[in-house]
Amino acid sequence: MNNLRNINVALLDFRTKNGHFPPAVVMGPDGKTPYSWRVALLPFLDQAALYKQYRLNEPWDSEHNMKLAKVVVPVYHNPNDDKPTNSSYFAVVGKNTLFGNTEGSRFRDITDGVSNVIALVEAKRDIPWTKPEDIKYDGEKIPKFGGFHHGGFSVVLCDGSVKFISEKIDEKVLHELLQINDGQPVP
Repeated sequence: MNNLRNINVALLDFRTKNGHFPPAVVMGPDGKTPYSWRVALLPFLDQAALYKQYRLNEPWDSEHNMKLAKVVVPVYHNPNDDKPTNSSYFAVVGKNTLFGNTEGSRFRDITDGVSNVIALVEAKRDIPWTKPEDIKYDGEKIPKFGGFHHGGFSVVLCDGSVKFISEKIDEKVLHELLQINDGQPVP
């Protein structure tokens, strides 16, 4: 949960500096080379030196950037994960989610209230922390989250609070928590 809190502080610092949250996939200075929001947050996580080493004009899996993908960034790693270079925390990407557009959402886009919207989820996936890949959400089927704790998974809401969500949560409620502007109250 501390990792999610720290990542959320970095998200909010990024938003303060840029006027919006990072998109899930950030484009490099050439306008066509994608990299992950996790790379974009490095300067806000006391990892500026690592960020400066990352080549934003090269693919995430270039020879140079793959060396950096092997660096363990503790805040992106759940202690219960046996693969320390994989990410344990993901954006949920889809229409009406916080990471659902290419420009990055602004606070004003979150009309359902920042305490009613999931910013990031914990999930066990075989995805390196530098890879610009997150969890797709089509608005219909809830993706699989969790995998580190019995009975549920942790999330950070847009207001910065970290919650443990039971695996028995009503799917309708989870749908409402994933969308920033569906107008449906969260019970």
